[in-house]
Amino acid sequence: METLNLGVFGMDRAKHPQLVDQLEQAGCHVMCLPEVRKNPYEQLIQFRPDAALYLYNEDTLGQAPGVLSGGPANVSVPWVVLVEDEKSVNQLPARSLNAHGMLFYPFQAKQVFAMVELAIHLHRQERVKDVMLSHYVESLRNVNEAVLLSDPLGRVLFVNEKALRLTGYDDASNRRVEQVFKLEDNGKLDVEHPVIHSMQQSTNGHGSQRTNLVNRAKDSVPIQYQVRRIERGDSVLGACVLFHEIQARATEDPQISLQDATTDDAAQLVVEKVKRARPDEDKSVRIQVRTFGEFTLIVDGDRIETNKWRSKKALDVFSYLLLHYGQPVHKEVLIDFLWPNLDTHTGNRRLLNAVSELRKYLEPDAKRYSRNSFVRHESGVYRLDFGENVYIDTLVFRELVRNGDYQWATGQERLARTFYLEALQHKDGQFLPRYLYEREFEETREQYEITEDRIRSRIEE
Repeated sequence: METLNLGVFGMDRAKHPQLVDQLEQAGCHVMCLPEVRKNPYEQLIQFRPDAALYLYNEDTLGQAPGVLSGGPANVSVPWVVLVEDEKSVNQLPARSLNAHGMLFYPFQAKQVFAMVELAIHLHRQERVKDVMLSHYVESLRNVNEAVLLSDPLGRVLFVNEKALRLTGYDDASNRRVEQVFKLEDNGKLDVEHPVIHSMQQSTNGHGSQRTNLVNRAKDSVPIQYQVRRIERGDSVLGACVLFHEIQARATEDPQISLQDATTDDAAQLVVEKVKRARPDEDKSVRIQVRTFGEFTLIVDGDRIETNKWRSKKALDVFSYLLLHYGQPVHKEVLIDFLWPNLDTHTGNRRLLNAVSELRKYLEPDAKRYSRNSFVRHESGVYRLDFGENVYIDTLVFRELVRNGDYQWATGQERLARTFYLEALQHKDGQFLPRYLYEREFEETREQYEITEDRIRSRIEE
């Protein structure tokens, strides 16, 4: 057995000599601390045990240390509760369930040792989760959307400033997620909350949804949201909600339509592009790609379920080429993005496999050696090009904003606002939110948010 240092609160060596002797014979170093202090953390810092045991009996009834309610000691060391008699069981406080293990009398040294090892294992897992979630939170602090983070039990861990403003809950932390993120269409008792639902499903992510958020003041706020499960291997660490208020289109100041904007040849070209920007109306559009908010790929009218792709790296290749759409990207840049620590030879082989998988999804009906119409490859350089019959929301958004800026610069502010309003119809959320940690994606995402803020301010002028 491994030698462990155990700090035991509430145990007197004179009253429990057999258990102490057995643990010491098993190689443990036992530090008996008979006095149960309200704040035992100083003793833990002094002795630095591998685990702490708390003997819960008639003598210590009502004196449970704050650690059982999740205090700072719970962060530093795993805890095991030893329940000594029936009266203690009947009056065991609910906060004891926060301990990493529990045993009932009679105690056997082997059982105690096994429970301590389990508690240490669980505690290490908690620390890993805490670190991962803290990194996740840091990456979300500056996201230009309202953000809410929940643990696997539906307890709110984090909300950013925008989420606080929209929900109205300044004290959101540690509340139930259904209390803070209260949805108008989720008021029925038999309807499971979408955050809880997302953590119980086999697939991750269910697209963006529109509904009304009922804030603390019981006002109904129209929002669009999406929920993503936070995972580490097979473990579910929690769920993240990204949401934003849906801005109602202003109708007080009448706007001219894009059809009325055809005052010159340049404007006529824009109108034609906007027609193509509405894929539901223009049936000639073969490829539809939406990168703002929910990621959507439609090929020849069939929606491709990207979350079911066998190769997740194929999706990463696609996303990176979309980021640089129409531009050449050298294979070494892709390899460094996908596998930063891999040698060139192995990385090149894996990249070929990922691109081959991507082509299968983009051109499912093409023969094997003909699948290169969209993902072009020449001299170690890749380029994504769908030709003319394509809708990509980022390209349409940029084109409309560019034309709006031109009209604004030439004094045609009313016409410029029309282009800006049309541009906002194609920006439905943040740019590729699944890539929150990638610098290039984050920089592009930030530029889109800055552009949106700029044109919204001009619309409101």
